[in-house]
Amino acid sequence: MGYSSVVIRYYSKKSDDLEVLSNIFNLSNITSFSSIDSLFNEINKEFFYIIFTNSADDIDKLLQFLLDSFFLNFNVIIILNIKNNELVVKLLKAGALAVYYKEEQAHFQTLLKKTITGELQTSPLASSSIFSYFQRIPFHLSSRENQILELLLKGKKVKEIAGLLSISQLTVKKQIQSIYKKTNSSNRLELFSRINHYRKEEGCRMT
Repeated sequence: MGYSSVVIRYYSKKSDDLEVLSNIFNLSNITSFSSIDSLFNEINKEFFYIIFTNSADDIDKLLQFLLDSFFLNFNVIIILNIKNNELVVKLLKAGALAVYYKEEQAHFQTLLKKTITGELQTSPLASSSIFSYFQRIPFHLSSRENQILELLLKGKKVKEIAGLLSISQLTVKKQIQSIYKKTNSSNRLELFSRINHYRKEEGCRMT
């Protein structure tokens, strides 16, 4: 994917965040929104939405939107101004494409490009918290099954998953069947429904 052609919609209360994005993406493809609400009113699956925030009100709106639109797989990337690993987990569970910390600004070019190509979804600074969360999902999945599950939730196909994880398509298919069995699902729709139900329950408990 050519990064100059990526369409970016972003929300931030700080003007210097535009400079950060313009160093990575084509400035003519970047549009600013004055509020979370106005951004979500124009959401489109073809675009990437980057949100710089640590406002409690913004976070609440983000969580509700992500939970309500879980199956639509919108490309929402959240950049937090303050380090909070628990919040990173909470946002990823709700369906954010990726969550990073503002303090990692020096590495944004690498992080955002890897996000767009599907290689990365969370701040290296919060990776231990994310691993801990997926270990708590009550389906007793293996680490490889958890990897495949997350890629499935992001809409990846068997061939794409095999390429990203450097394994055969047959191995991916076997792992998916194992995931179905452990989650008592017979297809992706049932699987997504069970995971979404779990995420919503967890989101309510963490609020």
